[in-house]
Amino acid sequence: MKTNQLIKEKRVAIITLRNEGQSVWKIAKTFIVSPSGVAKTIKCYNETGTHEDRPRKGRQRVTFASEDEFIRVTSLRNCKLSAAQIRGQINATQSSSSRPISRTTVQRRLHKSGLRGQIAAMKPLLRRGNKQERFVWAKKHKERTLDQWKSVLWSDESKFEIFGSNPTCHPVSV
Repeated sequence: MKTNQLIKEKRVAIITLRNEGQSVWKIAKTFIVSPSGVAKTIKCYNETGTHEDRPRKGRQRVTFASEDEFIRVTSLRNCKLSAAQIRGQINATQSSSSRPISRTTVQRRLHKSGLRGQIAAMKPLLRRGNKQERFVWAKKHKERTLDQWKSVLWSDESKFEIFGSNPTCHPVSV
């Protein structure tokens, strides 16, 4: 329920006070709500005869739950597909249907399912000097045996420091 909608108990009390003859302004002050909210509650009750929420109006969804799942799975299977390409696949599979799906609909469905498009981070290219150094290193070590390679610690991780392990940092004396 949205925060601007009045809860059922308040709506019942508003209708009761209105039937007792109180003004919209006085009811609004009593419940600390806007007078327009009180007026809408009274109007809704007069039209429907009930305190329940009215059914929501609006445009019907273009996709069904199964199509939403198809959009999500298709995107996960091939992450390089754009929303327009996924839309084309959906529209092709439902050629008999007269409900074309737009690119923005596909984007909304992907976003709602937690899939957000991101551009991959740029990785620095190897410069000519780096390539030459790697080639020299490989030539230098090509005669190593398997046992020698087993004693090598392969680490491509960045240098990190555990708190207080950096010898150049000195704690401040108090």
